[in-house]
Amino acid sequence: VAQFAAKVVLFCLGYSNLVVKGERDPRADVIVCNHRGIIDALVLSFALNQVPIFVGGVSIIELPFIREIGISLDVYFVDESMRKFAVRELRDILSKSSSHRPLVMFPEGSADYGTSLRTWIHPGCFQIVSAERMQAVALTFQGLGEFSPTWPLSSKLHILFGILFHLAQRSNRSRVEFIKPKVAQNATREEMMEDFRRAIANSLDVPVANAHGGYDMPHRAR
Repeated sequence: VAQFAAKVVLFCLGYSNLVVKGERDPRADVIVCNHRGIIDALVLSFALNQVPIFVGGVSIIELPFIREIGISLDVYFVDESMRKFAVRELRDILSKSSSHRPLVMFPEGSADYGTSLRTWIHPGCFQIVSAERMQAVALTFQGLGEFSPTWPLSSKLHILFGILFHLAQRSNRSRVEFIKPKVAQNATREEMMEDFRRAIANSLDVPVANAHGGYDMPHRAR
């Protein structure tokens, strides 16, 4: 039902075309994705052909309508005070999941417009399972004109529905690509995070923020 509902909502929002490249690794328990906006969950549920376990911030709870959707999808909410316990709990969730629902992580921390990838801020995403049990997903939206799903969310319900109505009048499409980044055997979690970030940026053909305050293309040597 949730998968069908995701397709219906995407169609109503003008997303009549979802392009999926690559294949989902059946061994991947953790999916790492760049964060584009609040409809990421709908697109990924469609592309994965199942509803995964999304890991998100507690700010979602403050949003009307989105809050109820998140709770119904078993979103795992993490705030600053519980991050040191989250890794252990997420490992426990994976070990007890009989339906093999993967975890979807957004190490970027907040949504971006997709023209570049900022420095990611959540290396803890890369200590839940080994690199062999992880996969990257590059996600982008196209055909939006001046409008983007990375809108500043409002706590006022009528403004949220106004935004959704505006989006539904457009013809849009989304592209999802499954990637398997190359990670060194003894890589630290920070190095793993950078390998995943650059692999996703390379798929999207966008620059990445570097340590010097500038940007470079991901295929160039670090």
